[in-house]
Formats: sequence, structure tokens, C-alpha cells
Amino acid sequence: MNGNEPDTEALITEGPAPVRTCPPDQGEPERDEAEPTEIPAPMPAPPEEDVTPPDPPLREDEPDADDTPVSEAPVPADHPQTVRPVLAWFRLAVPWTLSGIVVLVFAASALAFLRSADYSREALGTAAVGYLFGGRGCVTVSHPSAPLLTGMLPPRSRDMPAAQDKETDCPHPAASETDTVLPEPEESPETVNPDESAEETGDIPPEIPEDAPPRPLRFTNETGYDPDPEEILALPRAVPPLDELRAEWGPDAPLVLILHTHGTEAFAECADNDWRSRDPALSVMALGERLAERLREAEIPAIHLTSLYDVPDFNMAYYNAALAIREALTLAPSISYILDIHRDSVTFPDGTVYAPVTDADGVRSAQLMFVVGTDEAGADHPGWRDNLALALRLQTALSDRYPTLMRDVNLRSASFNEQYAKGSLLIEAGAAGCTLDEALASVDLLADALIGEIRGEG
Repeated sequence: MNGNEPDTEALITEGPAPVRTCPPDQGEPERDEAEPTEIPAPMPAPPEEDVTPPDPPLREDEPDADDTPVSEAPVPADHPQTVRPVLAWFRLAVPWTLSGIVVLVFAASALAFLRSADYSREALGTAAVGYLFGGRGCVTVSHPSAPLLTGMLPPRSRDMPAAQDKETDCPHPAASETDTVLPEPEESPETVNPDESAEETGDIPPEIPEDAPPRPLRFTNETGYDPDPEEILALPRAVPPLDELRAEWGPDAPLVLILHTHGTEAFAECADNDWRSRDPALSVMALGERLAERLREAEIPAIHLTSLYDVPDFNMAYYNAALAIREALTLAPSISYILDIHRDSVTFPDGTVYAPVTDADGVRSAQLMFVVGTDEAGADHPGWRDNLALALRLQTALSDRYPTLMRDVNLRSASFNEQYAKGSLLIEAGAAGCTLDEALASVDLLADALIGEIRGEG
């Protein structure tokens, strides 16, 4: 077989050689005869192509088949296509509407507040001083909202002809004093409601019999504290007895300071002048002088301050009194007891003035009440329990002898300047409906108990 001839059997076995085409105008490429001929493997058949003709383009004036409505019937109101837009609108409209209402209410409230706000010197001073001295209640004056006629006093005050007939001198306050008078607030230092039954019915409670059993120790508690009376009574004395004070400070050193934050407070004799007077012989000043005299008779040196701290500005009374207390303590650091004597102002819803009185050993006497301040309103007064212990010891001593003389101890959140001494008390001697004689009688009873307390008796 010639070497240049192809192998016939191989061609038959492997099949015919693929046809090779040449580009136009080109001949068959030259082949090196010495090179063996390579026969490529057969190529796989290409996949069949989708020869489906495309959709013809739509004309502009020809509608799409998908956009053609199937039916011309109207859509029901409860159809989802109708409900969903309405719900979406409500989701947007309701919050915006509510927000607008809130803004309008807030704006109206702010406008009303601004119109009614008091930007006077007295109002701003009340807020500032109240913050410094234990709350606004510390600088609020108890003052009857309107003058009442003497004929409206309860029978227990009207049946004292001698007291009503005696000549009195109750000068009317100056214009500046009248301008600063505030209506009697519900939470003022001098306002304590009578018993709940009397307040609800408006009836005047009957006089308390002399032989009534003593009332248990309890509080008119207006704080968040809950002190136990027995535990407080068990506390050791915060102020040393008289002998130790004399040994420390000398026999003539002042030990008791008496003052009147509301020195113009008066009694039934001055009912036609809103129960106030600048005459010290008719106001609570007379009570302080009587107590100071009794203490001096017992050889207990006492100072009685007779300045009017509620004139001309009632709202600054506690601030002015605090300045006086600090000055007194600077001049006489031996002062161990500070007594602020007031008279209460108790009225019924119909405007009738109440006179809390009782019989003590046959003497018609105004009832007494101790007001004890705390640090709950923010004052720096951590030793308020010492003051409360003093009040409870005096309350016990007086109630044991005169069961109906004492009203419940009034525990308050404001400090009432009681933070300056461990023996501080605010004393309410009677109320506006009582007579001066009734209040003086109760002060005499208080003096006996106070002298025993200072001496360390009992």
C-alpha cells in the first residue's frame, strides 16, 4: 500500500471525514504531506431553538388584552379595592386629628393659666420663700375669706356677755395690709377642719363634757410618714433638763424664745375686723406675754418677740420670722425652746366660725393643738422627731389632767421654722371664734405642763 493513500478500512470504520470549507477567494490550505492527518471527533448537535414567532407589536390605538375590563358591573362598597383606601385614610387622619385636639387643649390651658397667673411681688415671693422654707404652705396666711357678723358666731362664743360687752380697740388694717390678704387655703398652716361629722352636716358639735375619757394619742397626719406614738415617746429627751442647761449656760441665760409668725391674729372681740388686730393686748401677743411671765416666775428665762412679721406682707411672715429666729439664736445661743403661738381659724361650710372650747377645772378654756413640721416638703429638718416627741410628752401631760383640752397633734409636711431648735413647737391656742379670756386660760394650763417639761419632771 502506498504511504500516500488513505487507509480504507479506517475510513469505513471511523466514517467519512468532515467537509472543510474555505473562506471565499482562498484555496485549500497547504498541508504538510509529512504530517499525519488528524480526524476530529464528531461535534454534538446544537440544541433546537424556539422558533415561535414573537407577538406582533400593538398599535397605539389598540388596547391591551390584559387591560380590557372583563365586566362593566360596578364595584361593591365592601370590596377590598374600596375598603383598603378608606382604612389607609383613617390611619393617617385619626392620629393627626387627635394630635390637633391635644395641641388645642394644651394651648387653651396655657392661655387660661397665663391670664390667671399672678406675677405680683407677693406671688413670686411666696413661691421663692416657700421653696426655701419647706413649701408654699410655710408662707401662706390663714385669713377668713370674708368678714362675718358677730351674730353668726356659735352659741358658745355668743353666751359670754362680759367678753362681748367690754370695750375693744381693733383698728382696721392699713391699705397695704388689706391688699396682701389671701383667702383661707385648704392646706394652710392655720387651717385644720373640725371633726368629719360636723364638716359633713354643718352642725356645731356639742361641748365636750369635763369628765370625758382622755383621747388616745394620735395624729392628724398630713404627711407620707407613719410614726408610731409609743415609739416616739420612748425616744430620749433631745433637750437636757433645766439644771443641766443652767450649768452649761448660767442661771440668767435665756432658754425659751416665744414669737408669733402671725402676730395680728385676734379673737372674737375683733370679729368685725376679720378677727385681726395690731393691738398686742387683743391679739395672740397677749398669749405670748402671759406664757413668758409664767416662765419667768418659775425662774426660766424667756424672750418674747413682739414684732409683727405678717405686716405689711402676710406672704412673707414665715420668712421674716425665720430671720428673727436666726438673729435671736446668734445673740443667745442658749435658747433651747422656740414656741410660735397662733390661734386657729376653723369655719363651717356655711361660714360659721367655730370656737373649740372645753371646761378645765370649771374654767372655760380654748382647746390647744400642737402643729409639728417635718422635712417632707424639702426643708433641712432631720430632727423633726425630736419636736414630735416634745409635743407628745406635753400632750400626754395635759390630757392626763384635762382629758378634753387637747386636739390631735397635727403632723405636717412643711417645717414651720421648727428646724432651728430641738424644742420647737407651733401652738394653736383656740380659734377665731374663741374669746381672748378662753385662750389665756388655756395658756395658763400649757404653762404648767411646759414648766414641768423644761425641769425634766415626769
